[in-house]
Formats: sequence, structure tokens, C-alpha cells
Amino acid sequence: MTQTATQTPVSIPAGELSAEAYQRAGLAVFPLRPGTKDPATPHGFRDATTDRERFSWDDHNVGLPMSMNGLVAIDVDEPEAKVVKLLDRYPTARQRTRKGFHAVYSTRETLSNSHDLGPGVDVRGVGYIVVEPSIHPDGHEYTWESRGIAPLPEELRQHLRAAGQSAAPATSDQVGAFLAGHTAEADDANFHLSERVEWARQLLTEMGRNETCIRVLPNVLRDAGAGLYSAQRGVGALRDLLLNAEGPDDFRPEFEGMLPRALGMALADHDGYEDVFSATPVLSKVRAAAHSRLVSAPALLVYMLGRVLAELPPDVMLPSVVGSRASLNLGGALVGPPGSGKTATVEVSRELLGQAGEEQRFIERTLGSGEGLAQTFLEFQKGQGNVLIQYPHRLMTVDEIDTLGASQNRSGATVAPALRTALTGGALGQENAKAENRRFVPGGSYRLVVMAAVQPTRSGSLLDDADAGTPQRFVWVRTTDPTIPDEGEGDVAWPGSLDWSLPDGLVSGAVIDYPESIKQEVRAAARRKARGGGNELEGHLNLTRLKVSAALALLHGQIEITEEWWALAGIIVDESLAVQRECKAALAEATARERRNLGRLDAARAEGAAEVRSERHMQAAKAIYRTVRKHADGEKGGDGGKQKHGPAEGCTSTCVTRALRNYNDREVVRAAAVGEAVAQDWIEQDAGERLHPGGSQPA
Repeated sequence: MTQTATQTPVSIPAGELSAEAYQRAGLAVFPLRPGTKDPATPHGFRDATTDRERFSWDDHNVGLPMSMNGLVAIDVDEPEAKVVKLLDRYPTARQRTRKGFHAVYSTRETLSNSHDLGPGVDVRGVGYIVVEPSIHPDGHEYTWESRGIAPLPEELRQHLRAAGQSAAPATSDQVGAFLAGHTAEADDANFHLSERVEWARQLLTEMGRNETCIRVLPNVLRDAGAGLYSAQRGVGALRDLLLNAEGPDDFRPEFEGMLPRALGMALADHDGYEDVFSATPVLSKVRAAAHSRLVSAPALLVYMLGRVLAELPPDVMLPSVVGSRASLNLGGALVGPPGSGKTATVEVSRELLGQAGEEQRFIERTLGSGEGLAQTFLEFQKGQGNVLIQYPHRLMTVDEIDTLGASQNRSGATVAPALRTALTGGALGQENAKAENRRFVPGGSYRLVVMAAVQPTRSGSLLDDADAGTPQRFVWVRTTDPTIPDEGEGDVAWPGSLDWSLPDGLVSGAVIDYPESIKQEVRAAARRKARGGGNELEGHLNLTRLKVSAALALLHGQIEITEEWWALAGIIVDESLAVQRECKAALAEATARERRNLGRLDAARAEGAAEVRSERHMQAAKAIYRTVRKHADGEKGGDGGKQKHGPAEGCTSTCVTRALRNYNDREVVRAAAVGEAVAQDWIEQDAGERLHPGGSQPA
């Protein structure tokens, strides 16, 4: 067998292993909580480092990131899996796990976790694996059986590539949005980009421009998606390298043609929710509940977070870090086609929460007009008018976001502005002179969670209000979930309800606080905006991220945001932005399709009109022929024989006018009709432009 090395082989260090031993060998690692697979750092594997002074390890488990270290692991839990024979042909570092083993290879490609190598086999190209001397939660010790890391064999790479090529190419709008939207640059951006370019340069000498582009471009886009360097700079650097390489023709058209395909692969490979659901037992239980009832795990999680926040007293808020204290009201946009389980998600979330979920039936409502949004928190009392209800909590649904758009377009309706205000906890309604007409809800006096069903091609009701920050106040999530197991892969059992309730110690008027490090990040974004720089909507996104962080903390029985919840909320918000980009692309495609259809309709109308004109001209030409023929034969024409010329002299323009006397637009029709009659050889013109019978006649 032959194999193509994509990176210089490395080894797991010899001797007794520790985090420091891996770091001395040049492998970046990060701490996991003792006896678990859960990260002990705010940003998980993204915090991995070779700096031995950064973390205090104590009895922590050790996490080894894959792509960061130029590695990929084949995680085998089924000893009889077909891929085992292939792995046996290519020996490499192998670690014994509780159910099977990890086979670890080196590679410069960032391989996704979504490749399907069969039941009981997972690919770890993104993320990390737990390594010796770590202890499994059930007490099993991870142990390396062999330590020499071989380069990823070409045969296995082709298996992975074939298993991961089902992604559809991105649309041109998706490509444009991705390039424009991924502008972040890490501190070591130049290092990461130079590594990619150097790898591409090496591949060029081995296999040419086409194969180099196919291999490297998706990885450049994945890097940009992870914020290592800007998409524009990464794509530009690879484009320049390939266009300047020797070749028989201009490579630019091929490169631009590969870009949508490469982005489609990169977008399909990214599954940020994998890190979320594997972070804690509670979040794993949410995914199990979703899969057992065949609904989207991310959509169920967002609904659960909304239900948790719906239980909070209205005066429990985020601290006044920027401006005043911030409301924990939240919006969710459940994106998917009709029949994709949005209604089922509502029911499953209620059951999973437990008794609190069942009791929320009394606060569930459907959103109507802006006036109705205020009225839902009010009740009329004789002598006092509309007053705040005793329990001002609402979990409101929008069955289809188009109803929001329709309400916005009604004269006097105020849904969009009222909804924006409500999601920030502001005052609703208006003061009127008469008490019975007053619908006013004071700011900070109510709790609101809104869950809106959104079809991608009808998402404009939210996205069109982006300048006001409306989309950023929602957590966008797909109602479809490709991670739901296939039939025959083993049914997922219902894990039981969470029996959740508000954590002890959460009193009215409390704040859900967060660490100073996060406050510095929030203040820095606000400072950039106040100085006229930065992302205009960054503040809205940070506030939504804080709300999601608070909901995650509360779901786990905690009353403070930690670095862990902030990191997981960052993944959820990143995924939310990705769903928004998909909706924008769907809207753009729908608009383009509508324009194409309108163009076809206009063309059909024009063609029909041309046919009518052509038939009209043909009939006029025949009328002219009949008059010319009869005048030439000395007979009376249709004009009553008023012609002044002899039969052989030919007809004049006056004869034509009389032939077309029944056509109101004869002056418009005349030239075309004469031309048609001449073209058909029914008549002919002499040098004096007189008309004589031609060599043919109409049928």
C-alpha cells in the first residue's frame, strides 16, 4: 500500500504521561474536569496550549484537540466495524478506550466530524479526544497501546472524502455573505494562514492546481469560520498562489467555480451544537429527549431556554454593566419548512421541563397586534381601567412569521416596534386621557418569551428590520436535525423529565451576575460602538448571548453566569447567525426566482403581443393585395372604384389608405402591411413607388 503524507509524522511522548509531557512534545492540550470529558476552561478545546504555565492541572483529565494539532482520530466503539480492517493495514498511534480504541493520524486537512464510516465509528477531526492519563467517568483508564503517529493514508483519506461529499454547493449569495461576514482575525492569524499557504505550495508540486484547490480551499473557509483569519484574506492568499502557479491556462474560472462547492462542504461540516450537547449531562439529556421524539435537538434546547426564562420574576435582570440593568426577555426563531416539527417541539419541551412546563400552559399565548401584546399583560378593573395582571408572565408563539409582517402592514398596527421594545423589557402601550382606553405596561414589570415559526423564504418580516436590531434579539435555530439517528441505528429512549424548578436563592430583584472578564468584553464592544467603530449590531448580539448564558446557568440550577455558559452561549449565537445567513440566501434566491418568472411572463406577453401584431399586419397586407389586384384588373375595388389611375399605372398611397379604411391605426399598420405584402410577393413596387400585383397571392 502507498500513502501520501500530509504532515511530518509525530509521536505521543514516550515514558510516563502528563499534560506537561504532551506540551513538551509540541502538542497543545487543555484541562478537563476530573473524571469527566467536560472542559474545565471557558472556551473548551480552543483554550488548548503548549504553555506549561498557563493552567494548574492537579487531577484534571487531559483533552487533546485534533485540528489544532494537525491530527484526526477515528473513534471505534464497534470492534467488528468494517473500517477496522482498513485501520489495521495502516498502523498508527492507538489508544484503548472503554468500548474500543482511538486511531490517531496526522493531517493538515481539517476533517469534519460528520463523515459516516459506519455504525459504531466516529471521526474526530474537529474538537478533541480524552487521552492518557485521564480517567473515564466509569473509572476506565485511557491507555496508549502504540505511540507513533503515522500520516493519514491516502486510502483512508479517500474514504473520508467520499463520506463527506454529500454537501450541496453554496449559492452565490451564501458565498458573498460568508466572505463579507467572516472578518475576524486571531492574534496568530498570520501563522495559521502561512501554514495553509505552505501546505498548498507543497501540494502544488505533487498534484497540480485542481487537486490542491479541492483539498485546501474548504479548510481555508473552515479556518475563517472559526475566526482564525478573515475569509477574504484567506481565499485571496490561496487564489494568488494558484493563479501564479504554472499551468496550461487561466485557472481563475476553475477557482471561482470551486468556491461554492468548497463553502458548501465547509458549512455542512460545521456542527457547533455538538460541543454544546456534549458539555453537560443536562444538555446531553436534552438531545436524547429530542432524538427520542424525532424533533430537532437545537430547536428543543432553544425552547427549553425560553421556558426557563419565562419562569423568572420580571425584576430579575442582568447587572448594569453598559447602561441600566437589562431585561432577560428573549425571542426564538424556529426556522424550517412546514411540517418540520415546530408544534411537536412545543409539546416535547413542556414535557421535558416537568411540572413547571405543564403549569406554563396558563401563560402560553399567540401573538397578534402590538396593542394585543400590551393587553395580554393587563386586565380591566372597574374604576381603575386596565391594570397589570397578577402574574405578568407570557410565553407567546407566532405560528408563522408572516402574521407579524401582515400585522406590520395594517394601518395603525405596531407589532414590530412593540416587539422590539418588549424583548428589551421596555414600556408597552400608551397613556390615554380616559382610564378605560389606557393600555400601558410599565417597563421591567413583565416577563416575555416569544417563539416564532419561520420559513426561510418568508423570513423577511424579521430580517428586513435588521437596521433596528430585531433579528439580533432572537436566537435563530433550525427545526431540522441531521443528527437524528437513522432507522435501525438504535432507538433513543426517552430520558425522563428534568423536573426543573427555579434555583434556590433567586429572589425578587436579584441580578444574574457574570465574571469581570466577560464584563470587560461587553464593555469593550460598547466602547467601540460609542466611538463610532466596531460592528453596529455587536451590542445586540452580546446582550442576546448574555441572556442565553443566563438561561443555561438557570437550566443547570445556577444563578450566576460562568465562563463556561458564556462560551456555550457564544456557540449558540454563532449558529444563530449562520441560520440567519441561510435565510438571507433563501430570500435572495426566492427573489431571483420571482424575477426570472416575471421575466418569463413578460417575455410571453411580449411574444403574444407580437403574434397579435403579426396577424394584424398579415390581414392588412391581404386587404392591400385585394385592392391592388382589382385595380389592376379594371374592377371596382373595395373603395367603390374611386381610384383616379388606369389599370396599368399601379396603385398610389391613396389606394392603400382606402384599402385600410377599416383600421383605426392605419398609419401605424401601413408600412408593416405593405412590407409584408411585398415580402410575400403579393405585390411589388416600381421605381415610382406605385404598387402592382406580384407573382403570388394569399392562400
